[in-house]
Amino acid sequence: MALWLVLAYQALLVGIVGLVVGFTSANSFIRPLVLPMLAALVSHALIFNKEAISHKGTWTLINMNTAGLFLQYLDVGLISRWSYSAYGPTSPRGNQPNANLGLTDRKKPQQKASHLVSRLQWAFDVATSWRAPATPWEVKGTPQFAMVPSRGRFIVRKAITLIWSLLILDAMSLMGGQPDPAVNATKFSWDKVLFLTRLGEVTRNEVILRTIVVYIRWVAIYYYVQAFYSSLAIVCVAAGVSPVQRWPPLFGSISEMYTIRNTWGPFVRKSAVPPIYTTYSLLGLKKGGIAGRYMFILLTFTVSGLFHLFGEEYPGGIRWDQSGTLRFYSIQALGFMIEDAVQAIWSRGFKGQYSRWTTAVGYVWVLFWIFWTSPAYFYPLQLNVTEKKPVLPFSVVGPLLQSLKEG
Repeated sequence: MALWLVLAYQALLVGIVGLVVGFTSANSFIRPLVLPMLAALVSHALIFNKEAISHKGTWTLINMNTAGLFLQYLDVGLISRWSYSAYGPTSPRGNQPNANLGLTDRKKPQQKASHLVSRLQWAFDVATSWRAPATPWEVKGTPQFAMVPSRGRFIVRKAITLIWSLLILDAMSLMGGQPDPAVNATKFSWDKVLFLTRLGEVTRNEVILRTIVVYIRWVAIYYYVQAFYSSLAIVCVAAGVSPVQRWPPLFGSISEMYTIRNTWGPFVRKSAVPPIYTTYSLLGLKKGGIAGRYMFILLTFTVSGLFHLFGEEYPGGIRWDQSGTLRFYSIQALGFMIEDAVQAIWSRGFKGQYSRWTTAVGYVWVLFWIFWTSPAYFYPLQLNVTEKKPVLPFSVVGPLLQSLKEG
């Protein structure tokens, strides 16, 4: 029953975002009036989801979606001001490509059985398609299909991705034993987050533990997000609510992850619209200038940090003065600055010549950066883990491994 209430809450939030944007004009006074109500509903939903669902990974993902709907409303409802009559954004303040297109150059939504059905379909797409795929306003860097699959083939592929992701998460949940809060308090204390400043004190076991925790958690996040995205894609495409084109690949190729910028791209795009508006419209900084560029990056990661604070740590009961999430996200801006400086020096000194070994150095750099910065985010979360729960109601991998041992 609790799960159905969670789903009903999500449907309510999607409905509010979609109906307000789809059935009001771009400059309607209703839009800003809805914002406080939406904020209150989202705040309540974040706590409700956590109390209704026992598995942390599941309620965290649902909370990310819940908080994301608030950001989506800020974008499409108030900053970019999407409207059905314009078939898209009416203001360039959200930095969407082609936001200044004239009405005659815009793609009209495909008409359904009636004008109302077409409008409802458009409203649902605006509320849920955060990257605006297959539209003139598609978010830059959105991964593309090599070839758009048929509806049936798409559902099969996503089902395989979902099953594979769940099996990997199931296997990962079998690693190690039940957490011991007393041991965790020692292993994951804040002083253990520091690394470079206490390099002479760091033990071999600390390095091994840090490596395991950091990379295992990132792998788990990757597969959790893949499973969640695949589930939504299967339901929406199978039900005919969304076309296949609205569900492009979630992530690009791992071969592109040799810079911090490429690595973070898929994760922070939705957080970028409020910082774009703040940097270039409110603060009036020049686009392309150094101050504007890095203020935008810093604000983008700050919004991402707040996104995770509200979605994961606020309902999880983690005190914000004990959290390292904002520190972790904000320091990513420093990584961008270091990376840009090194690339600028390289381009001037070596005329921008890149090879396999420079790409290899890039991979090592990204791995080290993740290793160094991630504990600020993960260690406080690890302190709060008191019980390990399986991803699935029953384990598939566990009995299989047991039978192999006995055989």
